[in-house]
Amino acid sequence: MPAARPSRSPARLVAVAVAVVALVAGTVGCSGDEDIARDDFEEKLVERTEIPEAAAACITDRVYAEFEQGQINAIVQAATVKELPDDAEGTLEVINRECLAAEPG
Repeated sequence: MPAARPSRSPARLVAVAVAVVALVAGTVGCSGDEDIARDDFEEKLVERTEIPEAAAACITDRVYAEFEQGQINAIVQAATVKELPDDAEGTLEVINRECLAAEPG
């Protein structure tokens, strides 16, 4: 039997956006001195949020285009939204919303 598709309700999208914005520290095995690889970022995004791979690829592409590597490392290491680099939360929310909205469903 095919796996159930995640709900597209506004509450579900908000929950996914929050999960994407606040990737919990250590979820990608990135210490303070290591750069998080693009493939690892995308893989953990799918794993942690259960969003479609196409949406995760979109988010990853946009994050790596928008932010410098040091900022990406800080985003990944943030344990809470408050620990995100300056202005990252709003940018991530826009990226998430646009990439998730582009998904059929």
